[in-house]
Amino acid sequence: MRFFVNIFIGLLALFIFPVFIAIFFLSGPKPGLHFEIVPFADLPGFDAAFPEGASATGGLVAVQTSCKKILSLPQNRRLPGASIGGRYRDWASACKAVEGIADLAQLKRMLQRHFLPLEVTLEGNASGIFTGYYEALLKGSYSRTDRFNVPLYSRPPELVMVDLGKFRSDLAGRRIAGSVKNGRLIPYKSRAKIEEGALKGRDLEVLWVDSAVDAYFLHVQGSGRVLMPDGSLLGIGYAAQNGFANRLIGRHLLKLALSPARRCPGRLSGRGWESTRMK
Repeated sequence: MRFFVNIFIGLLALFIFPVFIAIFFLSGPKPGLHFEIVPFADLPGFDAAFPEGASATGGLVAVQTSCKKILSLPQNRRLPGASIGGRYRDWASACKAVEGIADLAQLKRMLQRHFLPLEVTLEGNASGIFTGYYEALLKGSYSRTDRFNVPLYSRPPELVMVDLGKFRSDLAGRRIAGSVKNGRLIPYKSRAKIEEGALKGRDLEVLWVDSAVDAYFLHVQGSGRVLMPDGSLLGIGYAAQNGFANRLIGRHLLKLALSPARRCPGRLSGRGWESTRMK
């Protein structure tokens, strides 16, 4: 009798233990990003952002301008970037509704009718930071002219990028760049040397743009688009860097006391100062 009881207990344990383990792991936070639909009332400050009787702001004009572009494109085409954006046709109904909006109350109703708020969590954590991405728009040409005289270079073949983490674990995440001379890695040419013509005459120019300031911000941002003379847009992206630390113009201006902190939105203040300095 005891023998059968032991067998029964053993079988019960074999059944209960995996179920317990499954419940334990499945009840924990899901890995990766998780999206959950929530009511508009859960959005902090949503109602306060749309006071009754208030006229529309400049933000609405920007939305209407974007929608006008969306409605003009092939509706079966996917939006660039992450697949979460869907296709242009998925936005058509909301964009058509935006066209006739004149005040914030109408805008609020449109948002509630055509959109759903999503709470985004990462492994159960709802706190985080969303950042906007600026894609630089430059004007350029494949040929150098009096107007288009600022080169954008391809990666020089001698430029070596080194991931130090592959050599020592305590250096994980750190990189250096340079070129090899006599069997030794030496620092690469600085921005100043490159702008003075260190890469000139080597057929490394991808194309030419009309603004050294725009070229600089393209380098900082890492990617952008170039409007060509025929009206086409050419995408251009990061290939490598020379290994020198990036010193942002905004911080440099603050250090020189040329731009008050509260009036220095990074790119805009830097652009004005750089344009003046480069002339």
